[in-house]
Amino acid sequence: MLKEFVSREVSVRQIKGVDWQKFTEGRNAAFSSVDESDSFETDVNCFQEVLYMQLEKIAPRRARKPREGSHWWTPELSFMREELKHLLAYKKNPIMAERLRLVLRNYSTLIRKERSYSWCSFCSKAEVAKEISTLVQIVGNYNIRGVSLLRQGDTFAISAESLNFLLKQHFPPHVPLRDKEQLSEEVGKFMNSDQSEEILQYLQIWRVKAAAASFQPMKASGPDDLKPVALQHIGDEALAKIMNFVKRSMMSSFIPKRWRQMKVVFIPKLGKDDYSVPKAYRPITSNFFLKVMERVINWFLSERVIALPLPNQHVYTRECGQRRRSLPSPILWKALSTEGKNPSSSASTAQGLSIE
Repeated sequence: MLKEFVSREVSVRQIKGVDWQKFTEGRNAAFSSVDESDSFETDVNCFQEVLYMQLEKIAPRRARKPREGSHWWTPELSFMREELKHLLAYKKNPIMAERLRLVLRNYSTLIRKERSYSWCSFCSKAEVAKEISTLVQIVGNYNIRGVSLLRQGDTFAISAESLNFLLKQHFPPHVPLRDKEQLSEEVGKFMNSDQSEEILQYLQIWRVKAAAASFQPMKASGPDDLKPVALQHIGDEALAKIMNFVKRSMMSSFIPKRWRQMKVVFIPKLGKDDYSVPKAYRPITSNFFLKVMERVINWFLSERVIALPLPNQHVYTRECGQRRRSLPSPILWKALSTEGKNPSSSASTAQGLSIE
């Protein structure tokens, strides 16, 4: 049975025009009222609610404005289009027909001219790598694909089932957001003193601030509707609370429910022959509180844990602060060379095998 389609008004938050000075002035009093309690979940929920309310004050959600016409469109083109509509009503008249051909020719020429000028203006504004990459994709005429209908055996699933297949493939233990009450509340095993002391000393406010600043400010938000730009404009007091949340999460091996709520977008991988299987797509998740925590932990692992090679590690090591090298070990030279010679020599032919 088909359900009746109910249209809903789409609301958006205009972040680009936000006065962040007001956000900065009002945040200190708001965050100072958030006290720690015995419940980790309650503290995280209160903190994010306060942050959301502060953002709602300076940038409330409003109905999306109707899309305007092309930015290259000019009043002269509008006048010529109205004239064409008038001439089309009298196209049987020879004089009007001649006038119609002349106006139509000038109209088409002006459209091409305005489009060309707009494109040149758009290209000249590309300065950073991301904008240049966007231009390369436009000029390269890449095929933009959505999520195809996935195959299960000899039959194809509908759109909703296809998305469920993708979630089961990439996130096996996931819980739909509508069933978020089923998220686990179990607390994992606590870290021992040796593990906790080093990571707790590493967690500093400036590292949390650097992790938040490492994201693009206007990246898409997650279910909490908070973009990275909001985290980049909170003060040290709020950053200290986030740092404490990260510490509590690592000490208890528990991630709050609110941080586990993700918005997932599946992007097709380039060069795949079959897009009816889940492995042909790669997921992108968005929840920046969890991403900040992930980035700080990644820095810790890179600097303190895997900075030095393991006892039996002969590849992907780093010496004296230099860049990582892929095949540094003398043990592999003989295995790589077909004649027992140095493979870097131009006189020998080498074969390589990379095992990861």
